[in-house]
Amino acid sequence: MDTFTNTVGQPPAAYLTDWRLALGRTHLRSGRSVKAAAAAVGFGSAEAFSRSFGRKHGYPPSRETFKSKCSAVSKNQCDCRH
Repeated sequence: MDTFTNTVGQPPAAYLTDWRLALGRTHLRSGRSVKAAAAAVGFGSAEAFSRSFGRKHGYPPSRETFKSKCSAVSKNQCDCRH
């Protein structure tokens, strides 16, 4: 494990969590629900995914779904309040 941590810069479990959160973020941006994204990347529940996502990014994963829905709409037309 020391070799992995020295090479990658974080322990294997932290690396795996970051990878899963990044993949989950991609799922959210493609329009999947928080629950579907959580299941797709291997979290036991949407709540566990939401907690980890919030710790990593500083905002809830539901905000990513708003961003993706508004990306095609100009800012003055968006009423998502994100």
